Amino acid sequence: MTISIIKPGYITEYSDRFLSLFCHRWDYIWAAHAAPGASTNWHTESKHPLSDRMVGSGKYLYGVRFGQHCTYAMLDIDKNSPYHPSRDPFAVGKMAAALEKLGLCSHVAITSSYSGGLHLYFPFEPLTQPVASWQLAIAIDQTLKKAGFLVQDGLLECFPNVRNYDPDGPTLFKGHRLPLQAGSYLIGDDWQLCHSTPELFTQRWDWATIRNAIDQGAIDRAIKQSGVRNQRLSFKAKKFLNDLNTEVENGWTSNGQTNHILGRIAMRSYIFGHFISGAKPLTGERLIMDVVRVAIALPGYTDHCRHQQEIWNRAEEWARCVENSRYYPYQHGKPKVEKPLEDDAALPQSYNKFVEERARERLCFALADLLNKDALPFSISDRFDALTLNYGFSGQTLYRHRDLWHPDVFASGGDGGDGGGDGDGEKFSTGSDDSFKESSEGGALGAPSLENDTSLLELTERKALLDKGKRAFWEGWNLETGCNSPPSEGLGDRTLDKGGGDG
Repeated sequence: MTISIIKPGYITEYSDRFLSLFCHRWDYIWAAHAAPGASTNWHTESKHPLSDRMVGSGKYLYGVRFGQHCTYAMLDIDKNSPYHPSRDPFAVGKMAAALEKLGLCSHVAITSSYSGGLHLYFPFEPLTQPVASWQLAIAIDQTLKKAGFLVQDGLLECFPNVRNYDPDGPTLFKGHRLPLQAGSYLIGDDWQLCHSTPELFTQRWDWATIRNAIDQGAIDRAIKQSGVRNQRLSFKAKKFLNDLNTEVENGWTSNGQTNHILGRIAMRSYIFGHFISGAKPLTGERLIMDVVRVAIALPGYTDHCRHQQEIWNRAEEWARCVENSRYYPYQHGKPKVEKPLEDDAALPQSYNKFVEERARERLCFALADLLNKDALPFSISDRFDALTLNYGFSGQTLYRHRDLWHPDVFASGGDGGDGGGDGDGEKFSTGSDDSFKESSEGGALGAPSLENDTSLLELTERKALLDKGKRAFWEGWNLETGCNSPPSEGLGDRTLDKGGGDG
């Protein structure tokens, strides 16, 4: 006979719209009512979740914590804090202006209790994916600190909070008391108490939610600048990397910044690129590709960078400059420079081969970028224009390496993408016309004959299906390491400080 064991679960109550705003009810905090002005003794209850009926009974004071994801943030300003409106009437406005960078533009202000402290709620609706609580905590903490505010207990507290490392295991976020309990009231624009009901609170909450659109990109940039991933760096190295991140991550804000930004990108990629990506130090072509990859993804690149057509040349100049400078990859020392061959006869051939391979790598990068953006044109002329105008290729370079991008050759798969079938690209670099003559027996399908016309744009435009093998390769092409096996990414949740707080 099989006995089924029914495990107790949490049945959500949906009747109260006000309490449904605070959906994480596990590990809640509670305290007995205290006299106005007296300290409150908070406890944590982990055996069962907090229910609506318990809150509605009013027997105790209750508070909640944050779970894995969140839909609001909250600032707690103590009555005796220098940031309180009674001491600095403009401090809250400066905080709100700083948080607008994260997409938090509107808030709901209440008094926390009879103590006179303030709670500022910033509700939002996730647009594409849930917002991780630990990420939002770091982003808010870093944003307020950069604005000149000191985040610490008794002055200014952020919820969710940044949790510190604990070797004993994961810890809980701080808990904050629920609004509109004893001594908690809504506040008007003049910081005066006003009539308060759960319905009015909910209306203000909904209005603020409409105006707040969380920016995940801004959160990611704040986390990168915070140095969370750089715990193994020395103090000086961490300071140097944070300074470079500050210079780079904001991108272009006006014209005339390309040289400065590319220089900082090249310096960061050369010195710390291997540390950030987990690969070997970036040098040579890999360094150039990383500089371009970072630059074209920065904010303001399309609007303010006036050197987009020559971005590869500029990136190469800065990469060579930083490689020949006094800097070197962190913890690796100055790379050894290979001496050139003494045989003068071998130098031209070696250099030509280097140029050919470099051009093919650049072309692969450009095609991978277009494929990843789902912006690779089907027609010959549009594809030619996209590569020449947006990636700086010349018509001669594209003609030499048409096996990589030409729709007819690309769709046929006859060349295998190796520049003529021999796998080393030399067939396209010799300049021999005989190697490219079209015949009925072989050659690139649909490619024009050099005997008649060298234009790539005279063929009838048609939508050629992409070869599945090549497309799969290019879609998996890793732009950081130059291979088609992407490195492991992701910033794991940190284990953070225990216990509850009053909030």
